[in-house]
Amino acid sequence: MDTLKLFYHHLADQFLALGSTGATETPLGEAELVKMRGNFEANPQKDGPAFVPGKCNVLTTYIPVKRRPLVKFLSETVEKITPLFPDNVPYHAVPPFARHISLVMIQDIRPVDMNDEAMNASALSKREGRKVTRLFAKTMRYRQPEKYDLKLYGTFFSPRDGAMLAVFEDDCQTCRLRAEIAGGLQGFRKGQQLKHSKDLLHMTLLRPLAQLPPDLLRALQDKQRELFPLKNMKLTLPVRRVALGKESRWMHAKVKELSRARVR
Repeated sequence: MDTLKLFYHHLADQFLALGSTGATETPLGEAELVKMRGNFEANPQKDGPAFVPGKCNVLTTYIPVKRRPLVKFLSETVEKITPLFPDNVPYHAVPPFARHISLVMIQDIRPVDMNDEAMNASALSKREGRKVTRLFAKTMRYRQPEKYDLKLYGTFFSPRDGAMLAVFEDDCQTCRLRAEIAGGLQGFRKGQQLKHSKDLLHMTLLRPLAQLPPDLLRALQDKQRELFPLKNMKLTLPVRRVALGKESRWMHAKVKELSRARVR
């Protein structure tokens, strides 16, 4: 087993190992879960999920996910997981249109932050938003990062919040792309700190919104063994375009694309 797979399995085992011991608590602390649930709100519609992402004010650059074979595979994978969740364990499954890989976060005011006066006071003005959009277009036009392919490595459950993630690998092209974008956007506001995405190259597929009982953890552990290895399947995500978007509903549930640039 190579180093990357060992790393991913180690992370997954942190979350899933308790399922085989019969423990009554997961690594997901109640305080963390309460805060995470605060990013969701009850669905006013009778049909559909019980919870939907709440209103936010997020400005981010990201890789859109449009490739049909990959979208189909991920959707089928999620469909194998959701029947395992009992009715008393709510979750949010990210719809195909909202899946994305974050690159550089410019503004991150999440639903739980929306009533924070300090956060709202620091929000970008329309003028600053237009400036960021121009800088993004200029950066992608003149720096000309090269197009490449991301390889889907597998799926696992995050030990931090139990989210089901699709994980990818590359030859550090994404690291360089993030650095290109962050470098081009620095200075749009004095003292502004841009937030890089986590080192783990991933997209979120599903997020539990409650503590998971031991029997569900065991079921997820069994499914994890089945789903993580791709068994020589070559599923890739071509990185040909990068977008800048403004989210008004968290997790890309509602996002307005401000600019899109071709990766040459």
